[in-house]
Amino acid sequence: MTQNPQKQLTSQKLAYFWWACAFCCFALVGISHLFFQNYLFMRPCEQCVYIRYAFVTLGLGGVILGFGFQVQKKQNLANGVFFIVKALAKILGFLVAFYGSIRGIIYSAFLLKVHRALNSSAFSDSSDFGESSEAIEEVIFGLQGCSMKPRFDFGLPLDEWLPSVFTPTGDCGQDFALPPSDMVLAPLREYFIEAYSQGWYLLPSVKFGTMAECCLLAFGIGFILLSVGFVCYVRSVVPFLCARFCALAQKYAKIR
Repeated sequence: MTQNPQKQLTSQKLAYFWWACAFCCFALVGISHLFFQNYLFMRPCEQCVYIRYAFVTLGLGGVILGFGFQVQKKQNLANGVFFIVKALAKILGFLVAFYGSIRGIIYSAFLLKVHRALNSSAFSDSSDFGESSEAIEEVIFGLQGCSMKPRFDFGLPLDEWLPSVFTPTGDCGQDFALPPSDMVLAPLREYFIEAYSQGWYLLPSVKFGTMAECCLLAFGIGFILLSVGFVCYVRSVVPFLCARFCALAQKYAKIR
């Protein structure tokens, strides 16, 4: 049940890859909290903290996958037990990561819908209200799309455990920098706040790529990578399991 050096090298590279992905997820949460929230005074909304939760979950799945694919130089466990433990770690990692990516896609898509509703012509022009019931529904959805009391999956009180990270303090779709009016800003800080005064964009100068769109893209890429990784893992495990099953069947036949 020992792997050849080439397979060990590939497995170790996969471990580093999943750890790198996990680091990116945690880094995005850290940047959103430390830089955009604390430094630029961009208040997170309900869907924003849900997206942070999804990134943390996706990162946790990446950490577990990294340990699942990590090559141990010294195996103190029996080979069979060691294989089962590693396989369970990989399956658990894929489940957690898939869950995080799917939830992230849902949260990002919902935030994108709210953002578009609040920035629609119906919301900015009250004369449209009497002309279309769809316009009224769009405006109502934009106004009621978020609340100040988050409800995380499994009843996790993340807003109580880490209130500065998981407590919403802003409105959905209103992700612009809003510093205190009486605060004296350093030139660099003032520059960034001015750049994001109209909202969060990947390229603020041309208003390209909203936060919801970028997060949706990130979670989509994560889902694709996980799907490819899972398929490759299944294809590598199935032949091994078939070989082991045949060996056990032959051994049982000889005993009888």
